[in-house]
Amino acid sequence: MFLIGERKTGATTAETSRRGKNMKSKKMLFYVSCFLALVLFAAHETLLNFFPEARPARSCLKFFISVIPFCLSFAGWKSNKNGLNFFILLGLFICCLADVFINIVFVAAIVLYLLGHLCFIRAFLSCKRPRVFNFVLWAILYLAICLGILFLTDVPFDKRAEGLVYCAFMCAMVAFSFCGPALIRAGGIIFGLSDVLLMVNIVLGIKDGPSHVAALGIYYVGVFLMAAQVFLRENANPQAASSD
Repeated sequence: MFLIGERKTGATTAETSRRGKNMKSKKMLFYVSCFLALVLFAAHETLLNFFPEARPARSCLKFFISVIPFCLSFAGWKSNKNGLNFFILLGLFICCLADVFINIVFVAAIVLYLLGHLCFIRAFLSCKRPRVFNFVLWAILYLAICLGILFLTDVPFDKRAEGLVYCAFMCAMVAFSFCGPALIRAGGIIFGLSDVLLMVNIVLGIKDGPSHVAALGIYYVGVFLMAAQVFLRENANPQAASSD
């Protein structure tokens, strides 16, 4: 009996050590991926400022940046195939496509981003049921952003209608991100903030400069945080993960 208990303890220790080494390797890969994305982002902004006519090249760079969190999420989903991981993976894939189309067919990109928001909302709701707090937060964010951006500025009626629809999805994503674990909440909030900056830039006609860099940079921070939830978290139960 003593030998059996000793073997179990040794096996448990070896398994814990193996998992620790695996997590260190995954964290290192994640940090390297973030650095690579930063380099590609700097290249994209350089093209935008010095070679604005190079739209295809910028679209390719944005695609490659977005592919990085998608690949990380795919690796995480292969290990833990649950609803949270799958819909984040699907949302990131759709965002990859949207990042390409935004410099080519803007309307198509907006539609794809809306579909991506729906996937993220579905992912967040797989963690736990929404509470009254989530719906109240949704309403408050929606009213505040619509009033501040769409009705207190000189926005054409057709653009205002599009903004109302997009804002509804955006605010829902932020509100329901609170159903998920910490990385999901952070990713949802930062992603939503990038959407707000994007709407402000569109209303004011800003296509480059610090505001553009902030909107796009914050967007990538948000998607990488969501990818980190899938890639670095080994909890196969999204219900349990929401209590992190």
